[in-house]
Amino acid sequence: MHTPPNTLEAADAGPRRLRVFGAGVWVFSILLCLMYMGMMHDFRSAGLTEAEVVQALLDGAEAVEKDMGGVPVERKAAFALSGLLAVYCLATRRRDAVFESTLLTALIAAFLAVLFASYVWSESRLSTGLELVRISVYAMLAFGMALRFTALEIAKILTLSCTLSVAVACATVVAGYSPAQVDGVFRLSGSLHPNVLAKYATFVIIGSLGFARIRRGGIDWRFVVLAGLMTAALLLTRSRTSLACCVVGVAAYYALGMTWRQRVVFASLGAVVLGGALVAAGLTGGKLLKDAGQAANMGRREDAGSLNGRLPLWEKLYELGDGRYVQGFGYGAFWTEHRRVKLLHALRWAPGHAHNVVFETMLHTGLIGAALVVSIGWTTLLRLGVLGASPDQPAYRMLFAMMVTIVASSFTTTTYIMPREMVVLSGVLVVCAALAPRTETARAATTRRAGAASGGWGATGAMA
Repeated sequence: MHTPPNTLEAADAGPRRLRVFGAGVWVFSILLCLMYMGMMHDFRSAGLTEAEVVQALLDGAEAVEKDMGGVPVERKAAFALSGLLAVYCLATRRRDAVFESTLLTALIAAFLAVLFASYVWSESRLSTGLELVRISVYAMLAFGMALRFTALEIAKILTLSCTLSVAVACATVVAGYSPAQVDGVFRLSGSLHPNVLAKYATFVIIGSLGFARIRRGGIDWRFVVLAGLMTAALLLTRSRTSLACCVVGVAAYYALGMTWRQRVVFASLGAVVLGGALVAAGLTGGKLLKDAGQAANMGRREDAGSLNGRLPLWEKLYELGDGRYVQGFGYGAFWTEHRRVKLLHALRWAPGHAHNVVFETMLHTGLIGAALVVSIGWTTLLRLGVLGASPDQPAYRMLFAMMVTIVASSFTTTTYIMPREMVVLSGVLVVCAALAPRTETARAATTRRAGAASGGWGATGAMA
C-alpha cells in the first residue's frame, strides 16, 4: 500500500526535516552523481590540448559508429546504474500516477510517440534504436523519481547531486588534471565542460536560495554560503549564457513570491535603471556600451556577434538538412561521424549538437517533434509557476525557477534534452508538473480513487 499524500508531505514538513538532507536523499543524490560522472565527466582528456580533445572526440565517435562495443566502460556503467535507479524508484514508489494536467500529459505522450515513430523513417535505424533504448530508461528514471520522492525531496536531490558534480569537477582542477586554458582563456572546467559545470552551479544556486529561506525561524546561512561558492564557480566558468540564465532563474524565483504591486515596483525600477544606462551611454559617446560589452564578454575572445559560432553552425545545419525538416532524419540518426567531420572542416570546431533545442529536435523528429517539445517546455513552466505561486508550495517554486533556466538556455544549448546528458533533470521537472500536487490531499485522494477504478491513470479535467 502506498503512503497517502498527506503523510508524504508531513514527512517533509517541520523545521527539523529541513535542517539537513536525510540519509535517503544523500544516498540517492550520491548515486545520481555517480551516474552523471560516468555519463558527462571526462577524465580521459585530462592534460590534452584543445586540438587533441577535438580529435579524440572525432575518433571516439567514429569508433562507436563502427562498433557499438566501443562505448567507454564508464558510460556503460552509468547507463546500467540509471536502469537500476529507475527500477528502485518504481518498485518503492510512494504514490500512484495521478496526472492532473491533461494537456501536459497528452503532450508528453504525443512527443514520445513521435520519437518512436521516427524509427520507421530513420536514416540509421541502429542509431535510432539505441537512442530510443537510452531515452526510455532515462524517462523511466525521471518518472520513477517523481513517484518515489516528494517535490521537496526532488528539489533536495537536484541541489545536492549538482553540488557533488561541481565538487568533483573542481577537485580535478585542484589536483591539476585540467587544462590551464579553454577557448584561449582560463575557464573553470575540470572533468566537465565549463558550460555544463555552469548549468550544475545554476541549479545549486537556485536550490540553495530556496532552502536558505524555507526553514522556520530565519535564514539558514549554510545555504547562503553554498550559493556564494556556486556563484564564484559560475563566474569562473566564464559561461555567459549560463550566467544570464541563472540571473533570469533567480529573478523568476523571487518574482513568483512577490505580490503584483511589488512586481510592478521592481519592474518600474528596472525600467528607470535601463533608461538611465541608455542616457549615460549616449552622453559618453558609446564608450559605456563598449565597456559593458567587454565586461559581458567575460574576457573571452570569441565573436559574441555570431553567438560564439552558433549562427554559422545553424546556417550549415540548414544546408545539411537537405529539406528533411518535415520528418527529420530519425531520432539520434543525424550526428554521424561523416557530418561531424564536415562541420569541423567548415566551422573549424566540432559541434556534437545543434546548440538550440528547436533546431536539434527538427533534425531528429521534424517540425511536429519540435513543436511538441517547445509546447512541453512552456506548459511545464506555466504549470510549475501556478503551483509555486501558492505559499504552501515552496518546493514547486524552486522547481519553477530551475525550469525557467532550462527554457532560457534552450535557445543556445540542447543539454537538457539529450540522452547521456541532463535529460533526467529536465524530465523529472516535467513529470512533477504533470502529476497532481501532493498537498492537495482531498482532491488527490479523490482523483487517486477514480484512477484506480478506471485502471490507474486517473486524471482530473484540470488543464495546465
